[in-house]
Amino acid sequence: YAQAAISLASNNKMEDAKKLLQKCDKMMLNENFAYGMVSRYQQHNDISRQFLLAAYLAGDTVLAEKVTKSLKRDLEQQMGYYNSLDENKADNLQRTEIDQAKNLLQIIQSYEAQFKNQKPAGPNVELPQQAAPPPVTPKKDSVKKPG
Repeated sequence: YAQAAISLASNNKMEDAKKLLQKCDKMMLNENFAYGMVSRYQQHNDISRQFLLAAYLAGDTVLAEKVTKSLKRDLEQQMGYYNSLDENKADNLQRTEIDQAKNLLQIIQSYEAQFKNQKPAGPNVELPQQAAPPPVTPKKDSVKKPG
């Protein structure tokens, strides 16, 4: 839905993009499936970030605010958890999880700054630049196996 809506908005079909996004939003109950949700390698939040970008590009500020609120809440809670860990426990956590959460939070904040008080994009919109997420490198099993 996000990619289709981005494409529609990029081709100046804002109303079609809004309808598509709102249809998707109505099908997903926030109580069951929030926009901001913990997942491995931040995959869920990254998909929601794309949905957020689509909402901004389509000019649907109400939906963008709803998605932003959910994403920021989840990412800020994650950062609070990561910051509460002692160094030993934090080192055992894959750094990519922490880096990806920070990166997504920064991207969302940059979207807010970029799209605040901005009119919806016109045809052939140039998508905002964003930092690539850190590469995913699975950590070797650090648990010693008996034997």
